[in-house]
Amino acid sequence: PGAPAGRFPWRPIVPLCLAMGFLYVGDAAVSNFNTVFMKDVMEAGPRVIPLAYVAYQATTLAVRLGGDLAVRRYGPAVVVRIGGVIATAGFLGVVLAPSQPLAIVAFGLTGVGLSVVAPQSFSAAGRLDPSGTGVAIARVNLFNYVGFIVGAALVGGIADAADMRVAFAAPLVLAAAIVVLAPGFEPRSRAGQPAPSTPSR
Repeated sequence: PGAPAGRFPWRPIVPLCLAMGFLYVGDAAVSNFNTVFMKDVMEAGPRVIPLAYVAYQATTLAVRLGGDLAVRRYGPAVVVRIGGVIATAGFLGVVLAPSQPLAIVAFGLTGVGLSVVAPQSFSAAGRLDPSGTGVAIARVNLFNYVGFIVGAALVGGIADAADMRVAFAAPLVLAAAIVVLAPGFEPRSRAGQPAPSTPSR
């Protein structure tokens, strides 16, 4: 039997919560500021500006549709670690992009990397709560909202204080932190044994 809902331990889900928050800081940065970046920094025209967000959303959808195959083969920790590396490279590409096409490709890479984090966060949280109380998943989901709110304020504030390229360095650093948090996606059960691995849905 699992622990009572009010006493469910935070420690094993902290890496999942942080990764979820960092993911949505990046998602908020892309969702709220991709248009501003393409227009003001890359000086893109009306037909090109939307392509950055299209690339982000298209790669997110594609990876989430096929992500379970990679998880079954390599395990969630490896997939999340690779996703963090790709997302970091994507945000670095945004910060350094010398041209509009490369900026669009960079936004697409952020979608590839970030898209694996949320499904695997929920899956790992579920494995930590075999009795099905839902407490672990609810706590992880809370950081969805925290990350999105913080992300919009953080990136917008840095952009006002410096510029938009510098602002995208914030989600770059947090995406790199997801790489460090990846081992938490294969947590041990309450008895100390590895929790059973199941693909996300």
